[in-house]
Amino acid sequence: MGEQTQSGCLQNTIKTNLGAVDSGTTGHFLLIKTKCNNIRPTTTPINVELPNGDIITSTHTAQLPIPALPPAATQAHLFPNLAANALISVGVLCDNGCEATFSAT
Repeated sequence: MGEQTQSGCLQNTIKTNLGAVDSGTTGHFLLIKTKCNNIRPTTTPINVELPNGDIITSTHTAQLPIPALPPAATQAHLFPNLAANALISVGVLCDNGCEATFSAT
């Protein structure tokens, strides 16, 4: 993991095996089996439309297990019908004080 900055975010890159870091998703959307903290049934489920048009509904909320992030940046939704990859939202991270830099490889 990168160095922690004064804001509590990571300076370089977030190296995680939680899922794919995605600049297009509006939240952290995790598989129900993703290892995370403070898993609890949701009282306000959300619906997410997948690229194929299917709509899935969250059943739980949780916190990403990345202690260097501010708590608001770790809020996640768990979906039992999310089959392939969990998505970690670049937007949520940036909305909570982190910065994203994209460059050519």
